[in-house]
Amino acid sequence: MIDFSKKPLFLAPLAGFSDLPLRSVVKQFGCDVTVSEMISANALVYEGSKTLEMLKKSPLETPYIVQIAGSDADIVKKAVEILNGIEGIDGIDLNCGCPVPKVVKQSAGSALLKDIS
Repeated sequence: MIDFSKKPLFLAPLAGFSDLPLRSVVKQFGCDVTVSEMISANALVYEGSKTLEMLKKSPLETPYIVQIAGSDADIVKKAVEILNGIEGIDGIDLNCGCPVPKVVKQSAGSALLKDIS
């Protein structure tokens, strides 16, 4: 459980940067909550080996949140179910802000905000 009354310090997820070595270092320097790199819900559902490797965490990483990105509700649901079955994941963040063209082109990230119905 994250105690927000203590104003916890979160490591923001950043693809290509917030990997296991960085998360381990920032945790040692006082970061309260670490968040994985953005992980494709599709790749997670289809059990891509690189994607499964990205889920690994350090024993220091508690609480640990995994960020996923996707646009297909059924795929995102399956990805969440997979993450719920993995010990040590304390939360899931659905990316709705990434403006990178290759993410938006897949109707994921900030593209999700175009149609909120």
